Order: sequence, then C-alpha cells, then structure tokens
Amino acid sequence: MFDVEYYKLPNGDKPVKIFLDSLDKKMRVKALGSIDILAEFGNSL
Repeated sequence: MFDVEYYKLPNGDKPVKIFLDSLDKKMRVKALGSIDILAEFGNSL
C-alpha cells in the first residue's frame, strides 16, 4: 500500500484538497475512490 500525499504550497494551502472539497458529493466520492485505488496499487495501475 502506498501513501498519497497532497501537494502543499509554501503558505500551507493544499490545492488538491481545496479542489476536492469544492466538488459536489457524488463527484467527491468518485475522486476519493480513485485516490484510494491509487493508494492501494500505486504505479502498478
């Protein structure tokens, strides 16, 4: 299993997290599901 780390700007903001939080619930669940798959399989996808 891999750790997925969100990029952090020098001011502490995490643009990907901000983007994910801006999505509606259905799209957020899909995106987070994809990130979970990436964490599980890494670059073996």
